[in-house]
Amino acid sequence: MKKISIIIPNWNGRNILGSCLGSIKHQSYRSFEVIIVDNGSTDGSINYVKKEYSQYKIIVLKDNVGFARAVNVGVKASRGDLVALLNNDTEADKHWLREIANAAVRHPEATFFASKMMDYKRRNIIDSCGDAMTWTGRSYKIGEGKKDSAKYQKERYIFGACAGAAAYRKEFFDKVGYFDEVFFAYLEDVDLDFRAQLLGLKCLFVPSAIVYHIGSATAGRGSGFAFRQMIRNHIFLIIINFPIRYLWHYGAKIIYSELRLLAAAWREGYLGEYLRAMGDVLVNFKRMLAKRASVQRNIKISFIELSKVVEAEFVYKPISQAAKDALESSSGTD
Repeated sequence: MKKISIIIPNWNGRNILGSCLGSIKHQSYRSFEVIIVDNGSTDGSINYVKKEYSQYKIIVLKDNVGFARAVNVGVKASRGDLVALLNNDTEADKHWLREIANAAVRHPEATFFASKMMDYKRRNIIDSCGDAMTWTGRSYKIGEGKKDSAKYQKERYIFGACAGAAAYRKEFFDKVGYFDEVFFAYLEDVDLDFRAQLLGLKCLFVPSAIVYHIGSATAGRGSGFAFRQMIRNHIFLIIINFPIRYLWHYGAKIIYSELRLLAAAWREGYLGEYLRAMGDVLVNFKRMLAKRASVQRNIKISFIELSKVVEAEFVYKPISQAAKDALESSSGTD
């Protein structure tokens, strides 16, 4: 029986931790450890966990260092054969871990695994069946907002896993590295997915591994911080991961997508946040180029195979709807 390490990053999540940790306590698969990495919470989260879930390990960080670094700290402290990441605003089905473990045994060729994330309140509506990426620079959650159906009930290989409910073989991090901490929060999982794909690693969607997700419970929907992070991080992602031939081939589409985001920011009164994001990109540009050089020289996958997992087109919504979606989504969709 494989041991699974469950990493739960937390920042001021006292009011939602009970549902998350309670669902872990009642998992049918029993070979697991729980590591809660607290990002400098001030709402009593630490005392709550120590009192109600003293059997779980808690790592207390002095400040809010972001999702990426908190997860990295947890992964490095883990002892399991598989590392499962779980957001604090989730409730895992009682068989979630069992289904992840079984999939890992059935598919030794898969290196990481995406759960089926369902809406916490509308439990027949999909939140995410993993991440998809396009050469326009846009990523999106597979199945988001759709009613669950046979289409989303089959195992298949996809671009990547949403880190809100994902699992990785321990050796994954030896091959790919950890979450890029410059991302701080948002799209760091898509960046990790992309780096894994460039190395030829496979991500399996496991539809029977179900987690219910509240979404944006910490940063909040419509947060200017979330919007700014999403804008800067998707540009970081493109700079680091897109091979040069795709930058040239899809350059016009990438620019068009960026202009749409600029229009969305202007429409919703977030132009200042957009410009601050661009400032962050300029400040970190040389750093991103250094990261790009490291990633690009280690590509193992053929361009033909890469084109099978990164999509050529993106279905755009009207700017009015795109603006609202961009402010409410951490996936960078529009």
